[in-house]
Amino acid sequence: PPELMLLPNWFYFNIYDMSSWTRGIVIPMAILSTLRPDWRLPERARVDELFKDPTRKTAAFDWSEQLISWKNVFLALDRGLKLYEKSPWKPLRQRALREAKSWMLNHIERTEGLAAIYPAMMNSIFALMALGHGPDDPLTWSLLWKRLSYLVSESAWPLSLCLLGGLPFAIACWRRQRRCGASRFERFAWPALVYLFGLVGWIAFVCHREWPRRHATEVI
Repeated sequence: PPELMLLPNWFYFNIYDMSSWTRGIVIPMAILSTLRPDWRLPERARVDELFKDPTRKTAAFDWSEQLISWKNVFLALDRGLKLYEKSPWKPLRQRALREAKSWMLNHIERTEGLAAIYPAMMNSIFALMALGHGPDDPLTWSLLWKRLSYLVSESAWPLSLCLLGGLPFAIACWRRQRRCGASRFERFAWPALVYLFGLVGWIAFVCHREWPRRHATEVI
């Protein structure tokens, strides 16, 4: 719940006991879990394949046969929080939402995106929309632009390396073809093929998204 924002730093459990990436994910999710925006998906958009038994999707929430276990502790905590959510009396809820929104905006302002990781960046956009900032709002647009800029900057450096790195090999191939007396077509076809392999490597690199993500340059 967003009331986590109101716990002081000296408390046994508070948001600053989490890692920066975890905070970046949890706080927008706390806003979303409270406001619960309803964005309907088409019926075909399902994830039944993720369940061992699609007819029992809540099997993970069954109590453990071992009475004293961490699973039962977290399930009891989950049940308690759900009862609290159903309660009409939440005196600190609006203040907690304001604190969560303020924290999120302050940390977005000084970065290329919240925590510089995909879930936090996208959830912060969804949280703003749930708070009433529509897709046309300048604040929402600035977050979308940061997200796009982040993707471009993350993929630009491997492209540059491939474009420049493949050039010496292509030139060496062209010189070898010329020394061997190859035809004009072969002189240019083989170097072009060598150079294109670099581009293919870059495309595979981007598609599989294996390039290292940029770490946040500040403590979030």
